[in-house]
Amino acid sequence: MKRFLLMVSLIVAMLVVMPNVKAADAYYNVSYDQSEWTKKDDGSYYINKIYYVEKTVNGYVYLKLIETNNVKITASLAGSNFTIVNETREENGISYLLKVKDGVNVSGKTEAITVTADIVDASKKECQLDYSPLGLSCMTIDDHYFDKDSKEVTEEEAQASCEGVTPSNPNDVPSPDTGSVIPYIAIGGGLVAIAGVYLYSRKSNKVYKI
Repeated sequence: MKRFLLMVSLIVAMLVVMPNVKAADAYYNVSYDQSEWTKKDDGSYYINKIYYVEKTVNGYVYLKLIETNNVKITASLAGSNFTIVNETREENGISYLLKVKDGVNVSGKTEAITVTADIVDASKKECQLDYSPLGLSCMTIDDHYFDKDSKEVTEEEAQASCEGVTPSNPNDVPSPDTGSVIPYIAIGGGLVAIAGVYLYSRKSNKVYKI
């Protein structure tokens, strides 16, 4: 029984604590507005999607927009309070590093970026453009260096701060409904632990039956 309770405790720790590991990076409280499909002169369609944040991480927002289904990002424009300091095209979307303009204090819902995405196949009658908030702890993006507390520093300061620290590499799973993220490691750890409890329980049941 003690072993069973211990394993249950481990499961709770994995599922509750681990998904919050990157929560220190705030995740910006993202929300969005999406337009209806708009027809172009050539007969194709596109959508516009505006992303808002309520806070930043030390003046930055790091966000990946994911071309989940039937869309291709073709244009982007930072909100009036932000500038795009890095834009990286990836296999399934684009990652944007946004910086608050000097003298601006982001408080409350603020437009961060607007993107235009073409509909790849209008016959499908559906599309999906998701987002994944990314962490900045110990990241290097172009000539921007961040320490373990996600503050922009010099290269030397970042190396000193992040020595022995694994840089953020957010492989997050976006939820189509909420846009929230769940680290793969938490999912895997939880499943392994649950499997362990199941096997242990079956073994225990066989012992009692004997």
